[in-house]
Amino acid sequence: MFSRPTYTGSAEERLARKSILALISRSAPGAATLAVNVMIGRLGGAALLGTTQSAMSTASLLALLYPTPASSAASKFVAATNARALDDHNASAIAASLARRVAVVALILAVGVAIVYTVLHPGDIVLPIVSAIMVIGISMRTLMDGLHFGAGLTLRLSAWSALIALFGTLATALLLVIGVRSAWVITPLAFSNLIFAVVSWPRRSAGRVPAPLRAEIRTFITLGVVGTLASAGFAQATVLVNAAVNGLAFTGKYAGALTLTTPIALISSALAAVLFPALAASFQSADRGAVRARVLTTTRLLATLLVPVLFVFTLLSDTLVSLVWGEGFTETRWIMLFLVPSVICTAIASPSVSALTARSNQGMFLSTVASLIGTVAGIAVWLIFIPISPELAVPAGYATGVFLIAAIPWCLTWRTYKMPWLGETLLVVSMILTAVGLSAYLQITDRNFFVALAACLILTSAWVIVRRRDFRRIRTRFSR
Repeated sequence: MFSRPTYTGSAEERLARKSILALISRSAPGAATLAVNVMIGRLGGAALLGTTQSAMSTASLLALLYPTPASSAASKFVAATNARALDDHNASAIAASLARRVAVVALILAVGVAIVYTVLHPGDIVLPIVSAIMVIGISMRTLMDGLHFGAGLTLRLSAWSALIALFGTLATALLLVIGVRSAWVITPLAFSNLIFAVVSWPRRSAGRVPAPLRAEIRTFITLGVVGTLASAGFAQATVLVNAAVNGLAFTGKYAGALTLTTPIALISSALAAVLFPALAASFQSADRGAVRARVLTTTRLLATLLVPVLFVFTLLSDTLVSLVWGEGFTETRWIMLFLVPSVICTAIASPSVSALTARSNQGMFLSTVASLIGTVAGIAVWLIFIPISPELAVPAGYATGVFLIAAIPWCLTWRTYKMPWLGETLLVVSMILTAVGLSAYLQITDRNFFVALAACLILTSAWVIVRRRDFRRIRTRFSR
């Protein structure tokens, strides 16, 4: 666990087991972020939560400029190189090369954000320093995740994820308890990520990355920068747009809704993290049937599991917001009706996105175009409706953009692999519309908890009956 890895393992075998480990790996930092946000919201209020969330979003947004696409490249090309059974030095060389590049870019980005924040907030030295530290921490952690998934090191990653998440959460709690009410409270999360990066730094490789492969990796990262900025960057931008047009208090309430959707995002993120390198390895073997089977199985699995989650997070949004955030987050209830379906659509479409981007740089290009179309559509909604209703416009624009970003790869994969998805698509869309419509009605009419709970139980029970065979398959698959 404490020795530096070589990143020469396989990403193909035992996908179900690795999905569980990947869920732990993704859940640990996500749970830490959730716990930290809840503590900040409870003890520091919506304004402090808005400040810290803005710092996190800025760091995450800057990490999209290179580190996040480099992480995807690490996952894909390390897995593909190992699958071709080439010299181990090739995979090690890829890992070492990407690590050096990401470290340099992260430092440049950190200095840049510190300078910008110092100019914008001349009297505040905390926010520039904290934002710079967050940029480095998030950038290096993102890359190390990609390297681990590409080499199939999910057990090591899950163990370290749990350890550093625990450290970050406890350290943040201590800072809040002793009275810290500034952006300093989130720095333990960044330092814990840096510790992980140090113990996971790739070993020096005796080989070099071949020139054609270097060119392919550069193209992949370039397309990834554009696509990731347009998709994940769009999500982070909603926090910054909210802060600009609605103020930090409303941004804190919007961040509260984003935080509550974190568990849903973690499921798709974990599955995509192991599916992407596995698909990349399958493409290297020219096994089109294996790719189709994996995408079909994982998509149906996600739809089966996430529709009940949709019912809980929409119909019981009032209760969830009250339990987690308490008073002062009333708007968070209706914001969730935009965010939850968006995250559900993204999760269900994630295998299609992986199939598209793992195939070739042409597939990466198509995914990038889809992200750009969705982002432009979301920004158009903002430009049209922010002057009319800014609080409603931001989540509505986000939902519009995210739906298109998920729908286009879904349709492309549907057509490419001739998927039997017509019935599945109509069923999932009808469930989303039912849940959102019923939830909106319950909020408008101010029905009590028991009415919402009864509606949630009825819809969930009906879904379990309809998908009972799928639930049996899932139980059998993960009990092996």
